[in-house]
Amino acid sequence: MIYVNAAMLGLHGFDDRQEVLGEPAVRLVAPVDRERAQADIVSLFERGVATGEYEILRRDGSTRPVETSVAMIRNAAGNADQIVAITRDITERKTAERELRESKELHETFMSNAPAIVVVRDLDGRVVDANEALLDALGKTKEAVLGTTILDVFPRGDATNRALAHNRRVVYEDRPSTSQLKFSHTDGSIHHYTVTRFPLRNADSVTVGVGVIAIRAAKDELEQRVADRTAELKQLNEALLCEVLERKNAEFETRVFKEISDNANYSLAILNLDGTIRYTNRHAAEAHGYSVDELVGKHVSVFHNEEQMDAVQQIIRHVQRGGEFGAAEIWHQHRDGTRFPMLMSGLLLRDEKGVPSSIAATGIDLPEHKRIE
Repeated sequence: MIYVNAAMLGLHGFDDRQEVLGEPAVRLVAPVDRERAQADIVSLFERGVATGEYEILRRDGSTRPVETSVAMIRNAAGNADQIVAITRDITERKTAERELRESKELHETFMSNAPAIVVVRDLDGRVVDANEALLDALGKTKEAVLGTTILDVFPRGDATNRALAHNRRVVYEDRPSTSQLKFSHTDGSIHHYTVTRFPLRNADSVTVGVGVIAIRAAKDELEQRVADRTAELKQLNEALLCEVLERKNAEFETRVFKEISDNANYSLAILNLDGTIRYTNRHAAEAHGYSVDELVGKHVSVFHNEEQMDAVQQIIRHVQRGGEFGAAEIWHQHRDGTRFPMLMSGLLLRDEKGVPSSIAATGIDLPEHKRIE
């Protein structure tokens, strides 16, 4: 190197140009990228210019991601004479990309475990996206459902009119709305649902659509409820409630995930492998007498007493070994000491390299008479 400016010195943590002048440029590249950087320099003799991303080495031994553009300078005779390099710090961009990946992981986790029908509608009531649970209930393909309205799926009647009124209320009053709905599945069975609708907002906080979560209502008998939920949760875990809100705008997708999970009428939590709570929705927090902010970073034992934790620890160890659990009745403890059961399911999550990273768990409230028992 025969010249470096002050910004370059600061990027690498040097104070004096004499510390780097006369040194080969690859000395400032982290060992992990040094061989590739050297190959890119050699290629300049053929291409003349090159751009790449590298980890650079700072004076204190730390590394930092940069984007570097280099060009060959030739003398009057046309021979290679010098190389000029322009380097830009991309730490903030890399951090944003990592945070976006983590947000998308949470979104995918929610969609893989949501024990409910999930639908997204635009302001005109047309279906923008829907998960497999709805498609299975209707016996239709996604292509057949996209773009349809409630009236395209259900005949007009009192129930349909009420559903339309709830959708309008969400749009015009800009607040969530909950109602009951009964409809027949493709196999002829009749099911009752608790339906929560809520506004979906863009980055400017403008409502651009309506999110819908429909969860099966409790049966008259606990045994029937447990049997139905067991089958439903097993189906959802195996079929992976796929890609609701797979939008081109990743930031919008992340906001939709948060709106859906935060407004879900069942419990959802993401745990680190050591049992600390990474994420929980409002339903889970309120069911135990806490706020969400009070729970993030706490150990999952905050949900249970010492006796209950024996069973919980066994489940965590089982999931950590690569398993999953579904439709298990787990007892919990409220902040005030009250004990209550929830129907739980969960699975092990892995990162993009296949390494176990966290545990996802969902919980459904059991009927009041089970709590009394």
